[in-house]
Amino acid sequence: MTRGEPVNEITDSHERLIDIVQRAGDAILEIYATDFEVTDKADDSPLTQADLAAHRVIAEGLAELDPTTPIISEESDPPPYAERRHWQRYWLVDPLDGTREFVNRNGEFTVNIALVEDGVPTLGVVGVPVQQRIFLGDCNPGRRTAYVIEAGGRQLLNTRPYSPRV
Repeated sequence: MTRGEPVNEITDSHERLIDIVQRAGDAILEIYATDFEVTDKADDSPLTQADLAAHRVIAEGLAELDPTTPIISEESDPPPYAERRHWQRYWLVDPLDGTREFVNRNGEFTVNIALVEDGVPTLGVVGVPVQQRIFLGDCNPGRRTAYVIEAGGRQLLNTRPYSPRV
């Protein structure tokens, strides 16, 4: 994964991220169609095999795409803050955001991956498995790319320059 490729189109790295999100969504939907079990995490939030399956798909995919960038995922224990605070770049992942909605079978859950650089999210991919829709946004220097990807194709979204609040 290279930093700041100066383009306003979907790059090979974007394609690979879209594929990772699609595969994670497929893993979730496979379990969604079954009588799955629900357990509770230490914070009393629900956990299903779909959370763990999506986590595995994403962790393996990101490790292949970008092996030197660490991953923080909701479904794994992060390294101590003393180590993380020095990271300039990392992946922030919620493999199944909306587990309660997944359990309630209302279709309102997503797969979320963000690249954070110098404390600012610079790239994000959000998949909506039930709708077979993926959103991609990239605000790296020289880029302002936002797409929605659906079965019918890709649509470039209108964007405005990103200006983080300080």
